[in-house]
Amino acid sequence: ILKDQKYLYDKKSDVYSTGVVLWEISSDGRAPFNQVDSLNQVLRIIQGSREEPVTGTPTQYINLYSKCWDDEPNNRPLMMQIVQQLNSLELDPKYNSIN
Repeated sequence: ILKDQKYLYDKKSDVYSTGVVLWEISSDGRAPFNQVDSLNQVLRIIQGSREEPVTGTPTQYINLYSKCWDDEPNNRPLMMQIVQQLNSLELDPKYNSIN
């Protein structure tokens, strides 16, 4: 989006945002790029940098939100695919309960 000023927001933009939300869920409340100032944060994202996975996050979950962040919007999954993958994750029981 930031690289191509002609890019129109669409469902694939929502998928990207969903990937960010999925990362935030696993982040223990840490802000994305929390040690980087706003300008450098934007520059890093434009250059393809993404937030690092949080230690202990299930690999399947990391793979899912990473696909949502793909630089090429047409490579991102559909929302239905995201829901299906979330439903199929085999998580440690500690992730299956709300405290």
